Amino acid sequence: METCKVAVLGGGLAGLYTAQALHASGIDVILVEARERLGGRILTADETGTPAGDGFDLGPSWYWPLMQPAMATLVSEFGLASFGQNSEGAVIFERMSREKPQRYLPASTDQQSMRLAGGTAAAVRALAGKLPAERIRLGWKVTAMELAEDGARLTVDTGGD
Repeated sequence: METCKVAVLGGGLAGLYTAQALHASGIDVILVEARERLGGRILTADETGTPAGDGFDLGPSWYWPLMQPAMATLVSEFGLASFGQNSEGAVIFERMSREKPQRYLPASTDQQSMRLAGGTAAAVRALAGKLPAERIRLGWKVTAMELAEDGARLTVDTGGD
């Protein structure tokens, strides 16, 4: 049995941020993620779909600093390189394969959407880099939680026998 002061369930952006903030505050924390990778819906992958340090964003790709100040703060705090998303020209949008693609001229926007150099997974890598590797549990599926006298008890499936 393993113990810790706080277990953070989920290795997406929110879970990673929470775990690193707790760790930075000196709190004994373990990050538990059911998948074999961190990032949740964030995945930057190469042409084969394998997570890559610089590739295609298959999840969230943009952020808007004025509408998402917490993300802008994270980008600044961790010194992540970002750049403005090109928004000149028409956009071709295909909703479904059986529908003809539609061409749209972008509406003028007062806010510049931004992207992270190296893909959105750059934020995942920066946050994960602030946690000791031995405090991250990948492939641990929480199957039950119960309140005990000394805290909470998690039951996990680690995929092993």
